[in-house]
Amino acid sequence: MPPSKKLDLDIDVDVLTAGSAADIVNSILEFLLFQRNQIPFVYNTYKYYVGLWTDEIEGNTTSGGMELSANTGRSTTTLHTYQIEMQRKQALKTKEAISAMRELIRKSFDKNNVRCLRFLFGSTTFTAKEAYTIHIPIDSISRLHFHNQHRIPHARLSQTLISLLTNENLYGIFSHNLCPTNVYLELELLCEPGILKDTCSKERLLPKEVYQLPPSCKDIHFHLQHRPCSIINDKTTVNCCKEIEVFQGVMCLKINDTEHKNCDYNCEKDTPVPTWWEADVFVRGFKEKPIKGFNIWTK
Repeated sequence: MPPSKKLDLDIDVDVLTAGSAADIVNSILEFLLFQRNQIPFVYNTYKYYVGLWTDEIEGNTTSGGMELSANTGRSTTTLHTYQIEMQRKQALKTKEAISAMRELIRKSFDKNNVRCLRFLFGSTTFTAKEAYTIHIPIDSISRLHFHNQHRIPHARLSQTLISLLTNENLYGIFSHNLCPTNVYLELELLCEPGILKDTCSKERLLPKEVYQLPPSCKDIHFHLQHRPCSIINDKTTVNCCKEIEVFQGVMCLKINDTEHKNCDYNCEKDTPVPTWWEADVFVRGFKEKPIKGFNIWTK
């Protein structure tokens, strides 16, 4: 059985919110999809190219697709056009599935206490070839701050992803290509027994029993570590509610997140327990098939 690998990822932000944690997880998802050959470009570039001909695909679908001549058959040009259309439809489905999974992750963090997430690469969840588990520092997440005031700068987020790319422990894995396959999402949530807060109107989380990964599955664990940013000088301002004058009286009460969490848990009749859930949305990897004289990425 391949040994599991554990990596620590530092999060440099003054206050860690649930929204910031969701941003990090979504960035890791995009990173893994590209590095493990599930999409041909980085996610933003992939989304841009697919968006160029999304309206054209939807128009063809509405009109019933392409009309073929019964007498002359399908010409070479028509056949190539048909192949391009089919590949573009599959590329669009992959992009929509990624967007749905990102949204589900964001709402899961917003509505529930997420302890960890797992991305499984394989034909099914029981035959996964690679598993990437992200452990969330749940005790460091603040519920008393607004996410938009504490967003992680793009440069710092990029540094976190670069540390993954340059990590020696991942060389052996990333040096071997992984063919396009399915990507599944599993979450371990802290919730009341039998109760799961609403996460999304379309995508649902299904309860899942704990199981062992296949013996041949490569098991990688990312442990997120919150590293609060230090203020270099007194002139540096923090864009936060605690800096607003009207809240100064409230701050004198010395209410902190720890007291808030303890009160919530102690007042509950049922102590939240960690349970595993599987998302009913999954991403099917996409790789273009070359068509002589044609390029599916041009409009």
